[in-house]
This record gives sequence, C-alpha cells and structure tokens, in this order.
Amino acid sequence: MAAYFGMCRKTVSRRLDMANVQPVGKRRGYDVYPSDVVGPVLFNAANGNSLKPIEQMTPRERNEWFRSENEKLTLLEREKKTRPGGRCSPRITSSGVYC
Repeated sequence: MAAYFGMCRKTVSRRLDMANVQPVGKRRGYDVYPSDVVGPVLFNAANGNSLKPIEQMTPRERNEWFRSENEKLTLLEREKKTRPGGRCSPRITSSGVYC
C-alpha cells in the first residue's frame, strides 16, 4: 500500500492502525487491505487532515489557516507562479500558473 500511494510504510501502518482498518487476508506473508477503504483513510478526515469549514474553526485554527494561506501565496509569488495584481479568477492554467 505504501508503494501504491507513494507514502512511507511507517506512516501508512500508523494511519491504518489509528483508523482500525482490518486486513482482508494475507499474501506472501503480508496483510492485504482493500484499496477502496485504505485510500480514504490515508487521505481523509479519519487522519485529522481535513479542513473544517471556517465557521467551525476556533479562533486559533482560523488564524493558523489564514497564516498558512498567506505563506503559500508568498511562496508562489517568490517562485513566480502567480500573476501580479489584476483581475483574474483563481484557477490553474495550462502552464501551471495560478491566477
């Protein structure tokens, strides 16, 4: 599973344990898990990685979220991946540039 999702084996193992996902069998001595269950567990709210709606965030969470978004924009501007000022709807163009 780790190779399939491009993640560290320890991370995958820890997240599966945290979510209490049970193997469906064994193959060559290794536990086998259904990918339709494992995928959402690795990348979803079960791991605490999902973002709450802003209205449900505590003031501290909201502040940290806005700070991270501002840092992300600063990084993109520094790497010249944004277009300066102007009117442009947020999207990714074919060249990978954010508007």
